[in-house]
This record gives sequence, structure tokens and C-alpha cells, in this order.
Amino acid sequence: MKSYSKILVLFLLVGFFTPACAHTGMAHTHSFVSGFIHPWSGVDHLLVMFAVGLYTGPFKTSASIWLPVSFLIFMMIGAGLANLFIPLFTVENGIVLSLFGMGLLLIVVKQLSRIIIFPLLAFFAFYHGYAHAIEMSPGDNEFIYLAGLLLSTALFLALGISASHLSIKKLTTLRVLTGVASIATGTLTLAY
Repeated sequence: MKSYSKILVLFLLVGFFTPACAHTGMAHTHSFVSGFIHPWSGVDHLLVMFAVGLYTGPFKTSASIWLPVSFLIFMMIGAGLANLFIPLFTVENGIVLSLFGMGLLLIVVKQLSRIIIFPLLAFFAFYHGYAHAIEMSPGDNEFIYLAGLLLSTALFLALGISASHLSIKKLTTLRVLTGVASIATGTLTLAY
């Protein structure tokens, strides 16, 4: 089995044996390790973070770095608003939109202008950060938990960026497979 096929199989297995989303409402958010492991509990975060890295990796020079870094920053902005108890009623819809959006970008659009991709990624990141932060229990050390979450997310982004440097044929196949998996996960999430 080729390496990109193994990555897809891993995503699919994780998705079939865990809830459709990492946002299950079960709060185990008291440590760095909890924050680091939490994104692994649902395929939505895995797919979107990998897809963002895969999509932004081929951008020229600095954009391939500042787009994922800004993604992390907007995730933390979303988490910050959640910690301030500012209500956002469409959190799961934002997550589903990020699954569909990244899936379509990977399949259909080779490379959008940075002027368009930046606000899209910021929107997706905001919702992921917010969704993970609202699951924190009152009194938990949110900074330690969020540091673990941020590191785990950065690793998934880096994995996607690394995969974006495959040969053109392999990259095209991986983009389509990841895009289809992302859209399928969004569809399953809507079904729940």
C-alpha cells in the first residue's frame, strides 16, 4: 500500500471508530496531554488540519508558513472568545463548513489568491478553536490545555505541509482523497 493510501486509511479508521466530531461535550480538559490528545478523538479536526497544511504547503515561500501560523492564531482567538463566554450558536455548522470548504478547495481549486484564502482559513480556524474551548470545564487551566491543543494542531498542519511536497501525481491523488474524506465526514456530521 502506498504511503498516501496509508494516511487516508488511518483517517478513515479513526473516523469510523470514534464520534464523527471531536466535539462530543465530554470535558476532559485538565492538562497539556488532554489538550494534545483531544483533536485525535474526532476525524473532523484531523482532516481539516491536514487539509489546511496540504492546501497551503505549495504556496510560494512565506505564504506556506504564515497561512498555517495565522490559522493557529485564529484558532486561539476563537478559543479566547469561548473562554469569555461569548455565545456562538452555530459552532457545529462552522465545523461542517470547514470540512466542506477544505474538501472542495482540495478537489476543485488548485490555489486561490491569498486575499481569498486567508479569511476562509481564519473563519475555519475560529470555529475549530471555539469548539474545542467550549468543552473546557470551569476551573480547568485553559492555557495548559490550549497549549497542548495548539501543539497537536501544529503537528497536523506540518504533516499536511510535508505531504504537499509529494510528486505532482501523488499530490493530486492525495488532495482528491483527502477532499472526498473531508466532504464525506461533513455529510456524516450533518446526518447526526
